[in-house]
Amino acid sequence: MAKQQMYQQFIFKLHSSRILKAPDKNLKISIQEARDNREIISLADGQILQMIDEINSLDRKFTADRIKEIKREIKLLKKQPKSRNTSVQIKKCYQDLDNIQCKLDYVAIIMNNKEDIFKLSYGFRINGTYYNRLIGTTNGIKKNTVIYAAAKNSQHIKLCEELTRRMNNGRNLNKELVPAKFEAYKALTCSASVPVTHPKDILVVDDLIVTCKEKVIKITDEFDGEPVLTEPDNPEIIEVNDSDGYGLITPTLSEIWAKDVLEDYIPSGYCIRNSFCKGMVFTFDFHKFAYEYGTFNENGDCIVIDVWGNEHNIKNVDLILTTSMLKLWDSYDNIDSYLGNCKNNGYGFRVTKVCPEKLENERNMNYQFLQSYELTDGEIQELIAPTVNEIKDVIHGDIDKTILFLNGATSDEDFSLNEIDNVTKSVMIEPSMANDPFVINRINYMIKKKITQAKIGVLKVHGNYAVISGDPFALCQKIFGVKVENDDYGLLKAGEMYSKYWSDYGSDRVVCFRAPMSCHNNIRVMNITDNKMMSEWYKYMATVNIVNCHDSMAAALNGFDKDGDCLITTDNPILLRNTRPTKTIMCVQKKANKEIICESNLMQANYNSFGEEIGKVTNRITAMYDVQVKYPKESKEYKILDYRIMCGQLIQQNTIDKAKGIISKPMPEAWYNIFALSYNDNDSDEERVAKEFNKTIIADKKPYFMCYIYPQEMSKYKNYIENNNAQCINLFGMTISELEVLKDKTEDQLKYLDWYYKKMPVSVNDCTMNRICRAVELAFENYNTEVKSSARFDYKVMQCRQNDKYSDYPKLKKMYENYTRDITQYMVLSKKQRFDKEQIDNDKMIMTENYRKLCSEICTDEFVLCDILLDICYKTEKSKKFVWDICSDTIIENLLRLNDWQMSYYVPDETGDIEYGGTKYRKAVRKIGV
Repeated sequence: MAKQQMYQQFIFKLHSSRILKAPDKNLKISIQEARDNREIISLADGQILQMIDEINSLDRKFTADRIKEIKREIKLLKKQPKSRNTSVQIKKCYQDLDNIQCKLDYVAIIMNNKEDIFKLSYGFRINGTYYNRLIGTTNGIKKNTVIYAAAKNSQHIKLCEELTRRMNNGRNLNKELVPAKFEAYKALTCSASVPVTHPKDILVVDDLIVTCKEKVIKITDEFDGEPVLTEPDNPEIIEVNDSDGYGLITPTLSEIWAKDVLEDYIPSGYCIRNSFCKGMVFTFDFHKFAYEYGTFNENGDCIVIDVWGNEHNIKNVDLILTTSMLKLWDSYDNIDSYLGNCKNNGYGFRVTKVCPEKLENERNMNYQFLQSYELTDGEIQELIAPTVNEIKDVIHGDIDKTILFLNGATSDEDFSLNEIDNVTKSVMIEPSMANDPFVINRINYMIKKKITQAKIGVLKVHGNYAVISGDPFALCQKIFGVKVENDDYGLLKAGEMYSKYWSDYGSDRVVCFRAPMSCHNNIRVMNITDNKMMSEWYKYMATVNIVNCHDSMAAALNGFDKDGDCLITTDNPILLRNTRPTKTIMCVQKKANKEIICESNLMQANYNSFGEEIGKVTNRITAMYDVQVKYPKESKEYKILDYRIMCGQLIQQNTIDKAKGIISKPMPEAWYNIFALSYNDNDSDEERVAKEFNKTIIADKKPYFMCYIYPQEMSKYKNYIENNNAQCINLFGMTISELEVLKDKTEDQLKYLDWYYKKMPVSVNDCTMNRICRAVELAFENYNTEVKSSARFDYKVMQCRQNDKYSDYPKLKKMYENYTRDITQYMVLSKKQRFDKEQIDNDKMIMTENYRKLCSEICTDEFVLCDILLDICYKTEKSKKFVWDICSDTIIENLLRLNDWQMSYYVPDETGDIEYGGTKYRKAVRKIGV
């Protein structure tokens, strides 16, 4: 995310059932009630919020300054001695913040039932304010969530209508479009983003399409029945859109934008937004390209033609967009028409993401990437070793390794304190904090989590995660009319990619992964190429994966675009030597019908796109791997499962395409649901034989390793094992494991084992992921995986001890009990309903802010408050989380004061004497300002 943000804002996020049950569909709810009910969420700033402020005549700079002023006032009040007057002032400050930061005219509604969107189609009220449907964002629709806006604002302006008018941005309303796609394009206005300087001149050009020939696998579901897979004998002509989703920015403008987003380096690229505009722009000196390869007229000017046929002098252009970026370019007469509408409707260029200055050195794999590999036991041990060794390093390590495990490493001397969480900071400031029971519990939780993650394939490898670009040299060849043959576009050839990171490291081949993926055909080994010409032309793109335009790499990696998509690349030797060469799978894509856009077809598009099915599809494919491993490669069963796994790519793409308004077939139910294979009275003998065969290869159980993803599966598995062990002892006088190794089994014992495995709630075959899981289990079997305190801890090092007479103790103890109850209930609910990380982080942040505010109103002095909460939390064996959530900043200030405002930190250094995770570090000390 780009760094600069105007100020934090909040909106209501309510369930449709609450509104529909309210009298006259008029829900009455206060901001505090919404906060208590977790019906409020935080929003990062973006174009849509800026538009609302403009319509409401809100001075954004004044508002931002006012918020800073109120927060400063709260901070100063908390440092004053406690008094009733101070408490009243703090309460008023928080109320003022609520009134400013809460956008009451913009709400998110979660549809409890899909049909509720139609029940709310004529609007509803919240606290008397009438609301209409505004937009269904791409991510929101997956979670059955739609955005509504107030029909009128406090100035009686028709807010929702005006926002809709602005979001249409003067486009040709008579042009037919796919409703779901248009909704997604319009929703770009809602992206969290930062405004940047407007370019001098913008050139919009056609995309660069290059063709190549390869032997491929084709899959289509356009016919009745199951998908059809064919492997044509002859190579197919493949169209490669080199510029799909990206454009170019001059180094000069890139430097200006860097300052706009508060970066002190020239980024390799920016992910941008504007009206109907989305994609990456990469820093590339196309002025230099024009000088060396362009054609100049008699006036010494290089003139280029845009997509509308209009001329531009390239020396005035500092931003180039492609038609795949400017989605509705053909709804405007020219670039001036588009930009004029943008200006009139409050649009401008904004940045959502910036390429980093440096890439990481380690990256985690996941089960999707690893499940198709055929690894020996030795290779599995080698693959898990770095992760296992790192965890064991911490368990038996000293304070230095403990801090590094807590993410205490810094990349340079001038690091920001905000990059390090307060628990880690506490140990870096005061070494005795390593014995704090809260810190130890945090470490042990992280160790347990890392072990669990390792069992599901989260294994560290040398690698990185970087944005994908096409070849900008090739794009410029097209823009400037350089005459080259199809095969000569760009500096990269088929099978090649450019990565400064890997060139500098000396790796000449890497394995590339991109989620979601289903089969080995989605993995590619690419050759890393570099030469003097590439180093010169790509010199501003140091943290980007530049891919060639002469092979099917994009299609192979599940159809990536260059609009912000990323690749994980690694030179891990195990993965390199075990990545098998495979043909690219080409899925036949359907197209949705175009219509004149209206409210009814947009609402229907929202309805059709509700829900997220990609996870279910991916899990079913994963289950097929554990069934497939039971059969020889040449068997009919193995080959059919291979076909189904490959078809998974088509089904995954169909699931994603649902949000684009494309109606596609789901995975055949007979592949994963045993009930779909039940006999019907009119089944022929041939059909019954086919059903019996399909029952033998049905993927209706999750593989064993997924017990560590889904707690309910682990619970079912453990109960099954426990119950059957008891039964086995009753029947045969031995446990299941003893029966399994028994040499001479009776017929009854063999039948029992056969029944036992058939009824197993999860699949326990020897697929690669189950074997990785068992290898990690074995690595920590009978192993003490908990860090213990090495000395008695005195929590008073965290206290200020200004006043030992704490009259507010009882009230704050009650607050602690309420918090503990609320957080416990929430964690149970979030696990049961499988909330995603984004929702959990938001809900916890809202809950913590609420309790921080309530505690400040009880005890206004932050140092006294911290002392009291430390006494409440640390005098018993109960959770210490409350004081860290409410007072961690004060704890850090107290520790810094105790340690002369100094803290230790760690910098990577080849000559360092501390080795952790395969990297050497040196320890340094820094003085921290008050």
